[in-house]
Amino acid sequence: MNVIDLNDKDYEELIFKFYTYFKNAFDFEKFLKPFLTTNGLDEVTVTRRTRDGGIDLIGKRRGLGGFSNEDDVKYYVQAKRNNPKNKVDVKKIRELRGVMPSGTKGLFITTSDFTKNAKEEALKDSFRPIILINGKRLIDNCIDNELGMLYKPVFSKISIDNLISREKELTENISDSIHVEKLISKNDIRARILPIPSVILETIPPKSNKLKVYINKKEEILNINWERKYLGGITKIYRDNGIITSENSFSTCISDWRIKGDKIIIEFLK
Repeated sequence: MNVIDLNDKDYEELIFKFYTYFKNAFDFEKFLKPFLTTNGLDEVTVTRRTRDGGIDLIGKRRGLGGFSNEDDVKYYVQAKRNNPKNKVDVKKIRELRGVMPSGTKGLFITTSDFTKNAKEEALKDSFRPIILINGKRLIDNCIDNELGMLYKPVFSKISIDNLISREKELTENISDSIHVEKLISKNDIRARILPIPSVILETIPPKSNKLKVYINKKEEILNINWERKYLGGITKIYRDNGIITSENSFSTCISDWRIKGDKIIIEFLK
């Protein structure tokens, strides 16, 4: 919880520094990927610029206990790196809702704020609700989660650089690759399974019973469970990488998946 007492001037200065840090809209979108993952979304992807249909990022919130995909919720995210003086109008909210299927949720995140009509529009459709995050809410959340902020709070360029430098490295020169991160939960580790992100699963030939992957640069052949969307035969790999310890305790982590050429590359991020 944010217990730091910030006045209007403090917020104004922090929001402006946040806005000016990102040189363009795509840098802001790349920052929002770890931001959304930290806030509980899974399988967050930045969409391709020329094919996004108005959507900048897509993510999921996993269903009850992570036992089933049946009640997962998909989030469609629109990001606007706006000058803090330029509010997002109602037209942008309608455009976001227009590309959202029924049963999904929207997130509109901006470095500025929303007009009164935009706020009202976001509440109109209960089947396609849209959550609005303005500059002030964005700053509060970053302070609470220690994203890009050093306590006083002080805006930290170095902290955000460290947060997104790895994402920049992975996305440079691999624009045609799929890149997605997925949480490996304690339930997954206990069951000795590696969940497959949906965007990766869609690229695998449906009759395949085994899959060749490269985990932390080592080639592995693993079994595919199509019904539950996971890879099996992972126990030794989990032990080798410290996810299952010698005392049989578990260390949750993020699995980072990439498709580069004809290779599926996985890295465990602790």
